[in-house]
This record gives sequence, C-alpha cells and structure tokens, in this order.
Amino acid sequence: MEDSDAASPQPETPDPDPTSLQEAMQDPVNVWLGPVGPLLRKLHSLTASGHSLPDGISADEIDLLRDGLKKLCAPLQDMSEDEVDASVMARWWMKIVRELYYDTEDHLDEVVGAGAHLNFSEFLARVKDAGKRREGFQWSTIKPADGDRREAGVSCLTSPELPVPICGRSSTVGVAEPPKKLVDLLALDDDDKQTLKVISISGFAGVGKTTVARTLYHKHAGKFQCRAFVTVSRNPDTRGFLASMLSQLKAQRPHGFPDVPDLIDAISKHLQGKRYFIVIDDLWLASIWNIISRAFPRGDYCSRIISTTQIDDVALACCSYDSGYIYMMEPLNDHESRKLFFGRVFGSEDGCPTDILEVSYMIIRKCGGLPLAIVDIASLLACESSIVLEKWKHVHDSLPSTSEGMKDFLNLICNSLPHLIYSSLPPRLRTCLLYLSMYPQGCVIKKDELVKLWVAEGFLSVVGGRDTQDIAEGYFAELVSRGMVQVVDTSNNGEVFSCTVHQTALDYIRHKSMEKNFVITVDYFQSTVHFLTKFAGCRSSLEG
Repeated sequence: MEDSDAASPQPETPDPDPTSLQEAMQDPVNVWLGPVGPLLRKLHSLTASGHSLPDGISADEIDLLRDGLKKLCAPLQDMSEDEVDASVMARWWMKIVRELYYDTEDHLDEVVGAGAHLNFSEFLARVKDAGKRREGFQWSTIKPADGDRREAGVSCLTSPELPVPICGRSSTVGVAEPPKKLVDLLALDDDDKQTLKVISISGFAGVGKTTVARTLYHKHAGKFQCRAFVTVSRNPDTRGFLASMLSQLKAQRPHGFPDVPDLIDAISKHLQGKRYFIVIDDLWLASIWNIISRAFPRGDYCSRIISTTQIDDVALACCSYDSGYIYMMEPLNDHESRKLFFGRVFGSEDGCPTDILEVSYMIIRKCGGLPLAIVDIASLLACESSIVLEKWKHVHDSLPSTSEGMKDFLNLICNSLPHLIYSSLPPRLRTCLLYLSMYPQGCVIKKDELVKLWVAEGFLSVVGGRDTQDIAEGYFAELVSRGMVQVVDTSNNGEVFSCTVHQTALDYIRHKSMEKNFVITVDYFQSTVHFLTKFAGCRSSLEG
C-alpha cells in the first residue's frame, strides 16, 4: 500500500496577485527573507516607471522573473524564522532562496548602474530549480505562525504609529550606586593619598562590574585632567585599545602607523605631571596588564586606575598582588533581586498580579542574583503586550537549573539569555540586532550613526507618511528596553547618545549572523581563520 503522504499531490502556490505583490514589496531587508522587498520594488519600478529598459531586456522577462521570485517567498511569509529553522529541509531550502535574492539584486544593480548584461535565463532557471527543490518536503508539516507569534508580542512594532513602551522603570539596585567599600578603596576625595592607586573589580560575568566602573567613571572622571574608558576583551587588540586610550586622553598621536611601544610611550609622556583617571574594562590576561601598565606614570598626583576582570590572578596582577585593593562583586541578595525585578516590570512588587507572583519568585531565584540576568528577563517580560501565565512559565523553564556549580550555573544563565531574548524579537528587530555584529567587542557605538546605517541598509518597513528616522529610533529604543543593547552615554533629559553590546550578547549575535550568512567576522588575531564557502549578500566585519 502506497504511503498516503507520498501519494498526495503538492499544493500549488498560487500566482502572485496584485495585493500580495504589493504586500511583498513593502518588506524591508531582513535576515529572514533577505532583500526580497527591495528587489521586487526594483523589478517593478523598471516596468512601471515608463523609462526605456536596458538593451536586451524586455518588460515581459522582468515581470516573469519578479513573479517567480515572489512565488518562492509566498509560503514563507506566514511563518516565523524559528519555525522554518526547526525543519532541516526548510532551513536548507531557505538558504538557497535567500542567496538567489541577493544574487539577483547584485546583478540587477550592475545592469541598471553599469549597463552590464543580465542573463535572465540563468536566474529564471534558478527560480525554477528552487521551486522543484521545495517540492521535496511537505510545507504542511510546518505549522504556520499566527500574527502574535510572528511578531513575538511586540505591540509597539505591529502598529508603527504607537510610541515605544518604556520598559524598566527603576534604576539597577545594588549596581547603579557603587558600594561604599569600593568608593572608600578608591579614596577619590582623599588628597593625602597622592600616589597612583590601582583598584580591581572582580566577579562573575553579568554581576555588574562594568556598570559599577562606568558609573564611577561618569561621576568622578570630570575631576581629573585626563580620563579614558577602554575595553580590552578576551581576544585583545592591544594596539587598538591603546590607540583608543590615546584618543580619549587627547594626546598627540605619533606619526605614521605607530606600534604598541610607540603608543605606550606617547601615553606615558602625555600623562607625566597630570592627574588621570582610567578604566580598563574586561581584562583577561595578566600579560596584557604588564604591557599597558608601562604607560602609566606613578607620580604623586592622586591618579586612579580601575580594572574589571573575571580572573582572580589578573585582579591580583593589577593590584601588585595586594588583595586589599581588590573589590569582589557579589550577586544580589534575595531582597535586592526582587526589588530590581519587580521594579523593572511593575514599578514595585505591590504592582505584581497575584496569579504570577509565585512564578515570578521562581524566575528571580533562577537568575542567581545576577543583575544582567534579572534586568534582561524583567525587560523581556515587561515588553509583552499582555501578562500570560504560560509565557512566564515558559521563560522560567527556559532558564538553566542550579544543578551545576555556582560559577558554571551563572555562566549558563548569561549564555542562555541572548537566545531567549532574540527568540522574542520580531524579524525587523532581529535584523537590526544582528547588524551590531559588525562592531568589535567593547566598541562604543554612536546611536545617531547606527540608526542612519539601518535606514541606508533598507532594514525598515516602508510606511507611508512616517519618517524612517523616527522608525529607526523606535527600533533602537526597543532593543535597549529588551536588554540586548546597553546604554553608555545619555543627555541630562535621558536622550541616548551611545551604546554598546555585552560580551555574551555579541558572541550570540555573531554566531547567528554567520549561521544566516548575514555578517562574516574576520578576526586577524585568531590563529585559525574559517571562511564560508559562499557568503552572498554578506556584510564583513574586521576585528583588529
């Protein structure tokens, strides 16, 4: 007896009707469908504008190619990225289609811009081949996403005219205000402590080291003649962060292409006879400290250096092996954790509905007292359009259990957060987020420049009468409220000037970007470089 599934004919995808074509042309560039919207708009404009077509191209050929490309994406428009990713065959086929869209767009640009010849028969053959490959598996086995699941519950983006919700209404308890013991160690206001003092903040990832260091920097750096905040990271570009330090210190840059000794010498000469405050964030190697510490004169001018690290030996090296100058950051206690969590979601614990109070406590316990985990999870839940008990239980079940050792557990928590948050984002926000993998770790990104790049790349939906800059600003605010982007500098009225991406989030989005052939990161400081066999439509990011 024949298998009923094998015998059943594949349903034909209907030819694109004018309404569905118009809808498809409104799609922005995204990591999910690639440039399908802009590509269909370009093809449509060639025949609709009335101007003469390039030699050898007919309107019928353009319409045939456009309709074929639209037909390929038809079964995907009602599905989410996660649902297609769950099917190996669908994921493989989607990659073929996405590369076809990118290749067609690239060649079309060459035809229009440089008068190159476009081989329509080649691209029509690829469209036909992709259609045949699609018949190799059943779309009916992949459950289409409903509207709420496709947009991941982000109400502010399903209706572009609505303002972005302000998620997170309280400051970061236990982190925003530096502990008194740490302030006392720095002795910032003690003129009797004239010599250079180096303090190291040590602790697990996500415990708040960088937040505390940045708060101290913003609060006190203005009292010093010279100041700088640099991030080192696990794969350090020593020359890069020394050059950044030199620039922030407003020192004269050596001529030509200075190497590490030249930069150290320039920094040291500039700091001679001056009072300086420098933060060295995310230091992983004592050997790196031994190199850069040569740039810091030890004159009697009450200068201060703060380092942050997860490695005890590195903290000791920074403090000349005097543990008295190490401040250990500890996770928040239960009271502080509850105050932070409920403050972000409801304003206070009193505002929490009774039916989700117990699962809230369970989520808080699973966060292990990590401010990063608490803030990110709370922000995720605060941005939901409605409070659904099952959703909160799903978040709880998605977090790792405490069966591992404390350090391993906290690392698991930090590493699981980006996937949980990414999965809750709609396609438009996912694309904007993955674009951040272009930037090096620890890079301070100017918000205005970033949103302009999003607009230029075509990541925004075409909305009549709405300023694209305003839409991009809304996307940025949503990523901040979700916890995937961290604010660095703001104005007095709260306007964001710059941001950065936490190490664990950056690691995740780089992995996702490469998985989707969206961004390729080339790290010249790695001993092994892996190249993808093809990266059609990819952007490239250079590390180092």
